[in-house]
This record gives sequence, C-alpha cells and structure tokens, in this order.
Amino acid sequence: MEKVQKNGKLIDVNDRENLQALCFSCNRAKRDSDQTDFRRTAKLVRDLIPDIIRNEGRFPQVEQLTGQRLRAALFDKLIEEHGEFITASKNEQKLEELADMIEVIFALADQYGSGRDAILALVAHKRQERGGFQEGILYNGDA
Repeated sequence: MEKVQKNGKLIDVNDRENLQALCFSCNRAKRDSDQTDFRRTAKLVRDLIPDIIRNEGRFPQVEQLTGQRLRAALFDKLIEEHGEFITASKNEQKLEELADMIEVIFALADQYGSGRDAILALVAHKRQERGGFQEGILYNGDA
C-alpha cells in the first residue's frame, strides 16, 4: 500500500489521518506532488494552555517555537483571531477576540524588537500626530 509522510512518520495514503476536505479547485491544484497540509493539526496557544490541559489530566504534545517559525505562527494566529472576531455574534465575544488579537500583536512587536510599552507609546504618538479611527472618516480621494 502507498505511504505518505505526515509529521515525520509514514502513514497509509488512505488513512483517516491523511484526509483533507478541499474544494474541487484546491484538490485539483494540490494533487499528490504538493506537500501543503490544509488540516489544522497544530496551532499557537497562550503560554498557560499546556498547564491548564495537564491540570485536566490530559497530556498535551507541545513544541516551543522561536525565530521565523514563531513569527509565522503569530501571523497565522492573528488571522485566526481576526476571523473569530468577525464571526463572533455577541459584544462580549468580540471583546474577548479583540483581547486575543492585542496579545498576539504584543508578541509580534516583541519579535520585532519592541515591547508592550514601546508599541503602546507608538500608538499614542500616532494618535496625537494623525488621530485615531473613532470618528469613522472615510477618505475618497481628492476633489
């Protein structure tokens, strides 16, 4: 039986672990020569989540990311949190997702050599120089 590699191990090509739900166009484009895995098998979580899982009697499999892999995971996390914000239906849920997005932004700022206080100072500076977005001003070009 034909085997494929997933997460460093060989599995049968027809194994459930190898299944991906793709639209027709993506499936045709992907074929068997593309190694892209569209399944969400791993994601960046808040730092205390593994301890919370352990306290529930479970055994999380974790890896600590650094450098470019961490930045890429943070980009993905920001997109994930943005999507959750967009689909949240209640104000409380939206605020929770905004809090998650801010935490990801702080982590990204840290990756680019700026801490929480420095990025908040930059926000304040830009607000003073150019204003915020509270007034909802939409620029339509020059007359």
